[in-house]
Amino acid sequence: MFAWADRKHEKRDAPDILKIFADYADAGNEDRLYANELSLLEAAGFDVPIAGAHLLGKDARRIACQETVASIAEILANPNLKRELLNPVSAGQSQIGRIVRRILRPIAQ
Repeated sequence: MFAWADRKHEKRDAPDILKIFADYADAGNEDRLYANELSLLEAAGFDVPIAGAHLLGKDARRIACQETVASIAEILANPNLKRELLNPVSAGQSQIGRIVRRILRPIAQ
Protein backbone atom coordinates (compact mmCIF):
# COMPACT_ATOMS: atom_id res chain seq x y z
CA MET A 1 0.00 0.00 0.00
CA PHE A 2 2.78 2.42 0.86
CA ALA A 3 4.62 1.66 -2.38
CA TRP A 4 1.38 2.19 -4.34
CA ALA A 5 0.79 5.52 -2.59
CA ASP A 6 4.44 6.57 -3.05
CA ARG A 7 4.47 5.70 -6.75
CA LYS A 8 1.53 7.99 -7.42
CA HIS A 9 -1.00 5.18 -7.47
CA GLU A 10 0.27 3.13 -10.40
CA LYS A 11 -2.68 1.23 -11.79
CA ARG A 12 -0.77 -2.03 -12.00
CA ASP A 13 -0.41 -2.18 -8.21
CA ALA A 14 -4.10 -1.88 -7.34
CA PRO A 15 -5.18 -5.33 -8.59
CA ASP A 16 -2.32 -6.93 -6.64
CA ILE A 17 -3.28 -5.09 -3.44
CA LEU A 18 -6.92 -6.03 -3.84
CA LYS A 19 -5.99 -9.68 -4.47
CA ILE A 20 -4.07 -9.78 -1.20
CA PHE A 21 -7.05 -8.28 0.61
CA ALA A 22 -9.52 -10.72 -0.97
CA ASP A 23 -7.34 -13.84 -0.64
CA TYR A 24 -6.09 -13.42 2.94
CA ALA A 25 -8.34 -16.19 4.24
CA ASP A 26 -7.09 -18.55 1.53
CA ALA A 27 -3.48 -17.80 2.46
CA GLY A 28 -3.54 -20.17 5.43
CA ASN A 29 -6.03 -18.24 7.55
CA GLU A 30 -9.34 -19.97 6.84
CA ASP A 31 -8.84 -22.45 9.69
CA ARG A 32 -8.21 -19.52 12.05
CA LEU A 33 -11.52 -17.99 10.98
CA TYR A 34 -13.46 -21.14 11.81
CA ALA A 35 -11.50 -22.01 14.96
CA ASN A 36 -10.83 -18.64 16.59
CA GLU A 37 -12.71 -15.92 14.70
CA LEU A 38 -16.14 -17.40 14.10
CA SER A 39 -17.72 -14.06 15.04
CA LEU A 40 -15.98 -12.46 12.03
CA LEU A 41 -17.43 -15.13 9.76
CA GLU A 42 -20.89 -14.68 11.25
CA ALA A 43 -20.70 -10.88 10.88
CA ALA A 44 -19.70 -11.35 7.22
CA GLY A 45 -22.60 -13.70 6.56
CA PHE A 46 -20.09 -16.55 6.26
CA ASP A 47 -18.51 -14.84 3.25
CA VAL A 48 -14.93 -16.10 3.68
CA PRO A 49 -13.16 -13.38 1.61
CA ILE A 50 -14.99 -10.64 3.54
CA ALA A 51 -14.22 -12.24 6.92
CA GLY A 52 -10.63 -12.82 5.79
CA ALA A 53 -10.27 -9.15 4.91
CA HIS A 54 -11.49 -8.22 8.38
CA LEU A 55 -8.96 -10.67 9.84
CA LEU A 56 -6.22 -9.04 7.76
CA GLY A 57 -7.12 -5.65 9.21
CA LYS A 58 -7.20 -7.11 12.70
CA ASP A 59 -3.81 -8.78 12.22
CA ALA A 60 -2.31 -5.61 10.74
CA ARG A 61 -3.59 -3.58 13.69
CA ARG A 62 -2.09 -6.08 16.14
CA ILE A 63 1.41 -6.21 14.66
CA ALA A 64 1.89 -2.67 13.32
CA CYS A 65 3.04 0.32 15.31
CA GLN A 66 0.52 3.10 15.85
CA GLU A 67 2.12 5.34 13.21
CA THR A 68 1.84 2.62 10.57
CA VAL A 69 -1.77 1.88 11.50
CA ALA A 70 -2.61 5.57 11.20
CA SER A 71 -0.92 5.79 7.79
CA ILE A 72 -2.77 2.73 6.46
CA ALA A 73 -6.07 4.00 7.82
CA GLU A 74 -5.46 7.37 6.17
CA ILE A 75 -4.80 5.74 2.80
CA LEU A 76 -7.86 3.49 3.00
CA ALA A 77 -10.15 6.20 4.37
CA ASN A 78 -9.28 8.80 1.76
CA PRO A 79 -12.16 8.77 -0.75
CA ASN A 80 -9.94 9.79 -3.68
CA LEU A 81 -7.32 7.15 -2.92
CA LYS A 82 -9.98 4.51 -2.35
CA ARG A 83 -11.56 5.39 -5.69
CA GLU A 84 -8.15 5.08 -7.41
CA LEU A 85 -7.57 1.75 -5.70
CA LEU A 86 -10.96 0.40 -6.74
CA ASN A 87 -10.97 1.94 -10.23
CA PRO A 88 -9.13 -0.91 -12.03
CA VAL A 89 -11.72 -3.38 -10.79
CA SER A 90 -14.65 -3.71 -13.16
CA ALA A 91 -16.40 -6.91 -12.13
CA GLY A 92 -17.29 -7.48 -8.51
CA GLN A 93 -16.53 -3.95 -7.40
CA SER A 94 -19.16 -4.01 -4.67
CA GLN A 95 -17.51 -7.15 -3.26
CA ILE A 96 -14.10 -5.47 -3.35
CA GLY A 97 -15.56 -2.36 -1.71
CA ARG A 98 -16.96 -4.54 1.08
CA ILE A 99 -13.54 -6.14 1.48
CA VAL A 100 -11.81 -2.76 1.76
CA ARG A 101 -14.38 -1.60 4.35
CA ARG A 102 -13.79 -4.79 6.36
CA ILE A 103 -10.06 -4.14 6.46
CA LEU A 104 -10.72 -0.62 7.70
CA ARG A 105 -12.88 -1.64 10.66
CA PRO A 106 -10.16 -3.05 12.91
CA ILE A 107 -7.52 -0.60 11.67
CA ALA A 108 -9.70 2.41 12.43
CA GLN A 109 -10.46 1.27 16.01
